Amino acid sequence: MQQLLIMVLLIFNSLFIKIDGNFLIGFDNYVFFAHCEECLDEHPAYDILYFDFMNNKIDTFICDIMFFDFEKIDSDKFIFTDGRSIYQVNVNDMNKKLIYSLCDSNNIIYDLVFINNELLYFQASYETTGNRMLIYKIKDDTAILLNSVPFSEFEYHGLISTLKGENIYFTTGQNLYLLDKSNNLSHIAKNVYEFYSLQNVIIYGMYNENHQYEYKILNLKTNKIDNFSFPNNFNKLNWRNSNLLNINNNLYYFQNSKIFTLSNDTWIEIEKVIVYENINFKVSINNLKETVIIFKK
Repeated sequence: MQQLLIMVLLIFNSLFIKIDGNFLIGFDNYVFFAHCEECLDEHPAYDILYFDFMNNKIDTFICDIMFFDFEKIDSDKFIFTDGRSIYQVNVNDMNKKLIYSLCDSNNIIYDLVFINNELLYFQASYETTGNRMLIYKIKDDTAILLNSVPFSEFEYHGLISTLKGENIYFTTGQNLYLLDKSNNLSHIAKNVYEFYSLQNVIIYGMYNENHQYEYKILNLKTNKIDNFSFPNNFNKLNWRNSNLLNINNNLYYFQNSKIFTLSNDTWIEIEKVIVYENINFKVSINNLKETVIIFKK
């Protein structure tokens, strides 16, 4: 089955390969990425694959999962969820150590956050009494509820989170929230459909009270919120646009086989996006939005 899931092109004496998948995490000798055959489905299934640098091959980590998240915790270990359970994995042997597992089939783990050597996870609960996003902390193999927010049956959970210092900013149910280091929850904005994390700011797209779509920029140092605009020569954007990529706290825009990135409030054109790099290889995205592993001699 694996040969149907991945397209590997060996070019120029294997100086690089093109990967049909999205980068997840990287280690000295491994790169993990998510591959999807039918991504246009309402609930697409993914295969998590990894490239083994030492053996120069691609192998399968886990198949056919709809919900997943990965958090690298040190130079050879990561934590991941398949939506039902949370595991810790050492890349040296690829063994999965179970950390926590859900009992209720109505609940799904969507997101993991590793902060101050503690593991937090976001769990969507679909109940007749109402849908809620529950925020838990794992301590001594026990899940401790920290906070929760509601979302209606008409709203997609839409969870996106980013860690800024000791604060977690996240969206769910078209709302933007802040969970601070004391686990206090603050509501920032409603009708939010896009969310991009940069070094010291957050950019988000939303519908205003006049039902017009607009972008805002939140300064994380001053907590000031201002309007944000894209250059006039860029295509009109909305929350369905797929040409914006948020990678490593940078924002990239792909248009007409060109890549632009935001640098010091100015959009500049670049040749490629460097996603991950170590002494053996680097992972980049080219102007055609292809993921490429480039080997170092």
